[in-house]
Amino acid sequence: MKGVAEVDDLRQRTESSLRRYVDLAQRLGLKADYRMSIGTEAVAEAERLCLAVAREFPNAIFFAGKLVFERESLFQRVLHNETAYQLQRRLQFAGLNSMVLPVRVLDEAKAAAAPAAA
Repeated sequence: MKGVAEVDDLRQRTESSLRRYVDLAQRLGLKADYRMSIGTEAVAEAERLCLAVAREFPNAIFFAGKLVFERESLFQRVLHNETAYQLQRRLQFAGLNSMVLPVRVLDEAKAAAAPAAA
């Protein structure tokens, strides 16, 4: 981030995306709301947010995504390897249910060459 304007832009884009997900869930007949936070330490900020949500919704289950790259570089391995598991460990020690789900990231060259599904 290079300045306050970029942080404000990130906040606005994130809130806009979250409102769209909430709107979709509500149209599907589900109760939905969102919470968000921006901080410098992702795991600590996510933990703080999850603990606040758990106080409001005692039976909450938390889901985190782990990026699984089809072709992983060392850079990706270092940056994306343990965040979801660190959060899961912290939440479990706090007595909260949490799950880590894989999020597949396909190789760009293969994805571009693949025919579109009809």
